[in-house]
Amino acid sequence: MDMVPDHIHGNFEWEVPPNCKCGLLKNTIEEKFFIVSNRVKSDGTNVVYCFFSNGDDMRLHHDGTPIQFCPWCGDKISVKKKSAAV
Repeated sequence: MDMVPDHIHGNFEWEVPPNCKCGLLKNTIEEKFFIVSNRVKSDGTNVVYCFFSNGDDMRLHHDGTPIQFCPWCGDKISVKKKSAAV
């Protein structure tokens, strides 16, 4: 996966912000454990990736694992970045 700054550093605004009943999804995105890609799914929402760490902040899966549901409460993930004006 191409790691460009707006994937990781939050240099974007939300059209549909992360939301789930437990609230942990939003926290993990803000803490950069889950990354919101610029890649868009067929439903118009962005792909979310989980990066597993070995505890020493070393990424075990460099490309990340795409996830579709909150791992804690099971809500379907539906986030969307605002498109940049061209």
